[in-house]
Amino acid sequence: MKKILLAFLFILPLLSNAQGEASWWFFGHNGGVDFNSGVPLGNGSGALFTFEGCSTISDECGNLLMYSDGSTVWNRNHVSMPNGTGLSGNSSSAQSAIIIPDLQVSNVYFVVTISAGAGLQYSIVNMNLDAGLGDVVPGRKNIQIQQNTQEKVTASLNANGDRYWIVTFDDPTYTAYQAGGGLIDTNPARVVSSTIPVTSALTDARGYIRLSPDGSKIANTSIGSAGSAFLCDFDNSTGVVSNPVTLSNGSSASNRFYGAEFSPNSQLLYLNANSQDSGNGCGTSNVREVIQFNINGPAGWQSSPVALGNVTGTASGRGALQLGIDGKIYQARTCLPWLGVIRDPNSLGTGANYVDDGVALAAGTTSREGLPPFITSFFEPSFLATDANMGSGGGNNNPETDFCDGTPIQFDSSGSGLCATATVNWDFGDGTTDNTFNPVHTFPAPGDYTVTLTVTSGFYSNTAVDVISIYEIPVANPVNNVFLCDSDMDGTEDRDLSTSETAQVIGAQTNPNFAVTYYLTQNNADNNTGAIALPYTFNVGTTTIYARITNDLNAASRECYETTSFDVIVANGSGATAPADLVVCDDDNDGFFTFDLTSVETEVLNGLPAAQFTITYHTTLTDAQNGTADIPNPASYVNTIANGPETIFVRLEDMNPGGCNSTTDFDISVFDTPTANVVPDSSLCDTGNDNTEDVTLTSFDADVLLAQTNTNYVITYHLTQADADADTGALTSPHSMVGTTTFYVRIDNSSNEPCYDTSSFTITLDAQPVANTVTEYRLCDDVSNNGSEVFDLSTKDIEVLGAQNPADFNVLYFVSQADADAGIAGGASPVMPSYSSAGQTMYVRIENATNASCYETTTFDLVVDDIPVAAAPMTLVVCDDTTNDGIEDITLSQFDADVLNGQTQTTFVISYHASQADADNDASPLPAVYQVSLGTTTVYARIDNSDNETCASVVSFDIILNEQAIANTVTEYRICDDASNDGLEDFDLSTKDVEVLGAQTAANFNIEYFTSQADADLGSVGGATPLTIPYNSGDDTIFVRIETIANADCYNTTSFDIFVDELPIAGTPANVIVCDDPSNDGVEDVNLAQFDAEILNGQTNPSFVVSYHASQADADNDTAALASPFTVSTTTPNLFARIDNGDNNSCYTTTSFQFVISPTPTANTVQNMIACDDAGNDGSEIFDLSNADAQVLNGQNAASFNITYHPSQADADANTAALPTSYPSSTTTPETVYVRIESNTNTQCYDTTSFTLTVSEQPTAGVALDQRGCDDVSSDGIEEFDFSNVDVDILNGQSAADFTVTYHTSQANADSGANALTFPYTNVSQSQTIYARIENNVNTDCYDTSTFGIEVFARPVIANQGPITICAGIDEVLDAGAGYSSYLWSTGEMTQTITVNQGGDYDVTVFNADGCDSTATITVIESDVAVIERIDIGQFEVNTNQLTAIVTGSGDYEYSLDDFVYQDSPRFNNLYPGYYTIYVKDKNGCGTVSMDAVIIGGPPYFTPNQDGYHDTWQVIAIETVPDANIYIFDRYGKLIKQIDAQGIGWDGTYNGNPMPSSDYWYLVELSDGRSFKGHFALKR
Repeated sequence: MKKILLAFLFILPLLSNAQGEASWWFFGHNGGVDFNSGVPLGNGSGALFTFEGCSTISDECGNLLMYSDGSTVWNRNHVSMPNGTGLSGNSSSAQSAIIIPDLQVSNVYFVVTISAGAGLQYSIVNMNLDAGLGDVVPGRKNIQIQQNTQEKVTASLNANGDRYWIVTFDDPTYTAYQAGGGLIDTNPARVVSSTIPVTSALTDARGYIRLSPDGSKIANTSIGSAGSAFLCDFDNSTGVVSNPVTLSNGSSASNRFYGAEFSPNSQLLYLNANSQDSGNGCGTSNVREVIQFNINGPAGWQSSPVALGNVTGTASGRGALQLGIDGKIYQARTCLPWLGVIRDPNSLGTGANYVDDGVALAAGTTSREGLPPFITSFFEPSFLATDANMGSGGGNNNPETDFCDGTPIQFDSSGSGLCATATVNWDFGDGTTDNTFNPVHTFPAPGDYTVTLTVTSGFYSNTAVDVISIYEIPVANPVNNVFLCDSDMDGTEDRDLSTSETAQVIGAQTNPNFAVTYYLTQNNADNNTGAIALPYTFNVGTTTIYARITNDLNAASRECYETTSFDVIVANGSGATAPADLVVCDDDNDGFFTFDLTSVETEVLNGLPAAQFTITYHTTLTDAQNGTADIPNPASYVNTIANGPETIFVRLEDMNPGGCNSTTDFDISVFDTPTANVVPDSSLCDTGNDNTEDVTLTSFDADVLLAQTNTNYVITYHLTQADADADTGALTSPHSMVGTTTFYVRIDNSSNEPCYDTSSFTITLDAQPVANTVTEYRLCDDVSNNGSEVFDLSTKDIEVLGAQNPADFNVLYFVSQADADAGIAGGASPVMPSYSSAGQTMYVRIENATNASCYETTTFDLVVDDIPVAAAPMTLVVCDDTTNDGIEDITLSQFDADVLNGQTQTTFVISYHASQADADNDASPLPAVYQVSLGTTTVYARIDNSDNETCASVVSFDIILNEQAIANTVTEYRICDDASNDGLEDFDLSTKDVEVLGAQTAANFNIEYFTSQADADLGSVGGATPLTIPYNSGDDTIFVRIETIANADCYNTTSFDIFVDELPIAGTPANVIVCDDPSNDGVEDVNLAQFDAEILNGQTNPSFVVSYHASQADADNDTAALASPFTVSTTTPNLFARIDNGDNNSCYTTTSFQFVISPTPTANTVQNMIACDDAGNDGSEIFDLSNADAQVLNGQNAASFNITYHPSQADADANTAALPTSYPSSTTTPETVYVRIESNTNTQCYDTTSFTLTVSEQPTAGVALDQRGCDDVSSDGIEEFDFSNVDVDILNGQSAADFTVTYHTSQANADSGANALTFPYTNVSQSQTIYARIENNVNTDCYDTSTFGIEVFARPVIANQGPITICAGIDEVLDAGAGYSSYLWSTGEMTQTITVNQGGDYDVTVFNADGCDSTATITVIESDVAVIERIDIGQFEVNTNQLTAIVTGSGDYEYSLDDFVYQDSPRFNNLYPGYYTIYVKDKNGCGTVSMDAVIIGGPPYFTPNQDGYHDTWQVIAIETVPDANIYIFDRYGKLIKQIDAQGIGWDGTYNGNPMPSSDYWYLVELSDGRSFKGHFALKR
């Protein structure tokens, strides 16, 4: 029987939408592209005007359906749909919308929108509405999906092909929703969230998220965060996002990513990369690149993209990337009438061929940042393949399909979803083609075939490619019946069918994947269940065996099989026992040997009496079975196959009458005997000198083998001959030997280890010398400094040897490493111990005196060091510093150059010392800054070679320190000018000597005065002329030089100023008249500084100072100066003014004057005047200014003062331009009025104040429309209102900044402005009047009111229904009820009733005449006939057995054993062994199914009295397990009988004799290892 693989694969149909649904694009500023002509052509008919987000969709033939910017949906006529405005998207969102068809409801589309405020929402468009132009379904607009999300959304088909995944992102979580069946599923149990912590870098909401066409990858970008782009895996069966990879543009400055798109084959990713975030501008300074990532590239691909285009300039802002139906990728060109294009996006690198000016747009239109996104799976076609004999049997989305050879395969292009004008072409990869939509094809032979489907629609073709695997069906060749003897007379015989019968089943077939198994029934063989274990015990008699040969390559190929059958016949009698194989070692390795075959006879007989049997030997099984062509001399048989193995067949023939013949076999083999060739003795160096050394024993294998090439030879090494002979204690390689060791080699034949040979060899372990570290050998050059000296190398022997015995080792010196490694034995010559060198590296070799190959080397350097010569610097004479503390710090390094005297060796080091001894011994070096005292200090300089400090030279020099003169600070020298004020006077400079000297002794120093710093620095010793004394001069600076008489170089200078101060002359002011303060008490505080100008009388010297005094004496002595302000009265005497030179107050003159006081009025504060404007609101009103007089006077005598009003402060001060008291204000408000009040007797005594006139605008309340809305689900007539949206009507064009609107429940409250309503406001009756008040914010007395109504409409009443139970596949009518104006079901239907045949929750929304809606849910429970998966059996008991039905299905089930009495439990207890039928009935009447079951168990008794009832005992139903073994024992455990599971059972006898009535035990053993036992009664 042959078996062909069942229908295996279900793949989604070819998405011909890729040829039509993406044919129209609308984007940017009225930009559009039409692909229907075969090339993209610019089109300017679109109404869309957007900076970023947009979306478009067409039908399968490329006819435009609709497009959107996320806020408005336009139909194919470029007119907004009637209900297509006010969508929650925002056109400035990067991906503001995507349009997705509902795969489960025809002509219905989801418009998914996104914006920062509203989040992710969707609206439903039904293309049947608006006469086929489509419209947003009422009540199905702006349905919330997710509140918080970035400006990103993408979509792809799910793995089942029945819904679309919608994926969005909110840092750092990807969320996937499934769309279909009239809704986008937001049930948390089915929403898939994947948090990817690393993507938290995507903090900027602006960017793109994009799924690959094959739905396996998802890319994500953010323009505002540098380097923010990620690629993750996407599982379109679960919606899970995982395995993030960070993408970067290497070191490029263009590292802000925006647009993203995959190549059509999903292998390459393209990003729009920018150097800056150009926002919604044109990016005039942005550097833009299109970069390509090879997703499957070598390590580092994620940071090494290929740049396809680099653009900067007038318009190079960020832009989206979008795959087109022509297989090319297009880039948005910001602010330009162009699209860029990647012409070959499946090609690597620059071969992708990016063109910046790729597609010209229509005149007057421009591209902006966005392009319309499409469902990515539009661009990933596929097709369906099923077994034509079986129909579509479900399956998976695996891109491979698997069938058995010869299977007719039904291919399906899903032609019903293609455009009517589309054509198809199939290439089956076997040289045949077909152009029908759904062909049936049979492949000619096993193999993998690449099937290609090409669909052409209009000017475009799409190709789907898949691999169909055809597996070979094996042939089950016929098998000879098997004849066996019951060798031990126990009624059974074992047989391993794999030893002979398997080869017959396979025959000449060579496929290594073919596997053979054996079964007891045809059903088990077909289902590949219950294969028997080999060897299998056969009962005496005939057993039919079913052999199955299977293609075991993989799970799919295992369904490709064939079966055959044969009988195994077991006859009573003895059988031959298989003897052990005969194996010998070849004596001459020619492959042949003389065997005594009769040596196996004892094993063949296995205890059988030899006299009863005849044994013959044969070279074939047929001869052995037939008793023909036996070997004539079996005791001396030479094998015919060199080395073997050769099979000998034995025939054992029972000589008794009716005896059984049986056969067996054994192999004879001859194995080569290896030779252990002698390995020469050798020696090793003890590298660690620990008397141990690792030796690689396998390195001696070649010596042991020599010319032997048998790959079965195995060599081992041992420490004793006994171990080698016994093949025990084999050493590992490398082996750590201890001291000199003898090794014993064993070589044997691994196929037959007794074939072996041994030999031995010795390895001697010699001491390994150690070349210890040798210090460098340095000599100081002689005075010639020729760089060469003679070295005694033997002085280094002791360092080389260390603690080693010199008698055991030789030490030699060489000039190269090669010579040191070669040594004398290698032909190298060592140098003599007395060796002349200019410096070099010496190579030392120390070697074992008895084994020169045991050596080690080291190196040391010979160095000849230069000897320095020190030169003496000149004596240094220095002055003490200004502290004259008798010590001075000297930087000794200043003498280094003199000491070196031109020597430039970098190793020469200079140090300074206080004594010759310290310098000679290089001891106590002086610090770098050395302190010397007054007088002479001798310093000793030492110069030595830092590489060899014994090479040194010393010299001395002196440092002399003298006292330093100090020029102390000198005060200025001032003289008052005489009456001439000519600015010249005589100065005695010598009077300043004492200031210059300070505490210094005058006898030790000389002081001179000069007119410049240069002369002071030169001094008279330098040729400068000092000033004479006295010195006639005006203002000047004098420079002083003080020098030490002993050393004129030790000098210091300072300076001071001399001044000739001007003599001031005081002017005389007239008597002063003062206005009294408001108290008019005759006393007044006077600011005396106001008279300074008259006292100065035109003198402008800024140093002149004026002061005021009460007497002439105080003025002369500059004492008791009066404070200002100064209180004067009518009794105040004359005041005396003094003017002096502030630089020299001895230069002064004085004068005097007197005060007169008059009374002064006060202008008191006046309140501002405010008035409401008239109805004309011209900004001007009449004000009576005289109303302010009383406030100005505030109690002062009106008869004493005069009050006037003025337009400015200047007019008030000047008493000009007085205003009339009945004053019309200007139109500029507020207006300031200035008040003047003056004394009638002295107009100079007056005061002013001011106040404002304000004219407030009079508001007018506009009339608002009544506010009406639908009640909520409570239907209580009460709702919350927010009247803030009415403000604009009340304001009616008036400024909201100038006026405030409030709302009230009564006219009185509105007039008073009291009890303003807060929001939300809850109405108190279903219909109510609201009073609006508008008032001026500056003057709330200026107000107006109006009214409007509010009303709450009742919602329609509809209740949830169900649950309603239906049977699967049976139609049921759901009725929402009559009396509503319109209906909308979750299925998209818009009728009062709908017909369903599947379970689920069906939502229906009903609308009344007021436009109010309510939604109810009708729950439909789908019931179905049960599927009994299996019945679990608890058996092997007498009366406590169980049956449990394991069922699946959507129904509510009950269970019965008789189809009459039912129970809820699927378990039946306390059952007797026997045959049962379990019935499972759906309680909802959807049907009844049944399954048979068998309980195996032993009956409790039997009565073998031959009355026809219970005459034999057999395990009930055991025939269902034909391979069971059944044993019966008496109560003492003696085996009485083994019975056949398919026999009638035990008749109660033993060896023909009836057994007594008693209790007997049974044991049942099953082939799977299980067993059970029990007892029963024999009754007679």
